[in-house]
Amino acid sequence: METKETTELFKDIGKTNLLKLFEINQIINSTLDITEVLERVLKTASDVLNSEASSIILIEKNANYLAFKTVTGKKANEIKNFKIKAGQGIAGWVINEGKPTISNNVQEDKRWFGDISKKLNYPTRSIICAPIKIRGKIIGVIEVINNKSGNFDDKDLSLLVAFTNQAAIAIENARLHNEMGIEVKNLKTQIPQSTKMIGSGNKMKAVHELINTVAGTDSTILIRGESGTGKELAARMIHIKSPRKHHPFICINCSALPETLLESELFGHEKGAFTGAVARKIGRFELCAKGTIFLDEIGTLSPHIQVKLLRVLQEKEFERVGGTETIKSEARIIAATNENLEKAIEEGRFREDLYYRVKVIELYMPPLREHKEDIPDLLTHLIEEQTKSMGKVITSIEPRAMDILLSYNWHGNIRELKNTVERAMVLGTGKILKAEDLPAEIRTKRTPITTDWMLKSAEKNHIEKAVQYTTGNKSKAAKLLGISRNRLDRKVKEYNIKIC
Repeated sequence: METKETTELFKDIGKTNLLKLFEINQIINSTLDITEVLERVLKTASDVLNSEASSIILIEKNANYLAFKTVTGKKANEIKNFKIKAGQGIAGWVINEGKPTISNNVQEDKRWFGDISKKLNYPTRSIICAPIKIRGKIIGVIEVINNKSGNFDDKDLSLLVAFTNQAAIAIENARLHNEMGIEVKNLKTQIPQSTKMIGSGNKMKAVHELINTVAGTDSTILIRGESGTGKELAARMIHIKSPRKHHPFICINCSALPETLLESELFGHEKGAFTGAVARKIGRFELCAKGTIFLDEIGTLSPHIQVKLLRVLQEKEFERVGGTETIKSEARIIAATNENLEKAIEEGRFREDLYYRVKVIELYMPPLREHKEDIPDLLTHLIEEQTKSMGKVITSIEPRAMDILLSYNWHGNIRELKNTVERAMVLGTGKILKAEDLPAEIRTKRTPITTDWMLKSAEKNHIEKAVQYTTGNKSKAAKLLGISRNRLDRKVKEYNIKIC
């Protein structure tokens, strides 16, 4: 709704000049190039006010100087980046007083600082100046010099105030864009260049197939599974295989932060929104506008944040904490939980409508005990990873150690397996990972193996690695494995192993 002041301002400006303001507004909304926008704002202001020259003067960070940042007129190249002390001249007065002013005879105006005119040999007759304000704080001024037709008037002042408002919007947009650009760049560096999910058994094949199917869509996904099964890795794979791969992937552990901090982290906050909010903060949904946001442990969200998240999912919009501006977000949401959400709904801890919004597509990450056939490949991968970081080489795993690793139930899943491998490599000696290198709880808490398929899978894996290591030399491979050449030939034929 228009205020009385707005109506009067429009009357003073007139239809022609109002169209100029709309034109500037379109430029601001079409580009984030601050230099281009400010030059257009200043040039239009100078033309409309029929002036010889104009400047955008900004307060330096240390607040001790005023710097001419954008300039028009004959002496533009000479005055650009020129500095004066804070408080000097009519520009300094406007900044200190916080209000616009007109001076149609600067020679008689005590506020005027004439040194610049003298240095540039540029006669100054009249000045009109207005402050640039961002959220109530003055950051500089627009100063217009020498009306070609005579004197500046109150209508000119109203028009200049309108132009300074446009300049303020442009500067603020550019500042926020720069902040977001820095954070997005930092977030992108957190995305690994390659993401690999190990597993070729039936359970993991199903996971790979579903990831490939959903990656190209924008559907919300709920990843379920026990702790340590690789839920975050699955989310990263979906992101990297999706059209969003060049945009940020942001991971938030919903259980790691208290409600107020989590709300600020997700949606951002305005300055003064709460104690300690000394500046505006851009939230993850805003930073991740075209990327993927991974909400781990979504079952721990408070009712208040559940409501805000539901709105993002339904309307794709939100407000910062303490703010009124509605912000759009096209971020894809992937959620994860190891909690029984159905039970949480029954107990009133989780919203049913949010549950159905999150669970558009459900991906189940099986516990390691359900796909033990993948353990040999996982061990090879984890040993290679640790070899790169430690510089310690493990060429094989003792059969008894493999038997123990295959028969253990891995309640901590792949995360526990990874920690076990790291410990064994740190404490073990030699190039063979032995049973005694494994933790006591792994050696004692295991279930009997009732079939031999796991041992056969491990044996095939070792033979393949040995053949690969010796570049297809069967004699060397047999020696490395500690078996005869004839036995190796039989195993190669039994497991259909290709020799390079």
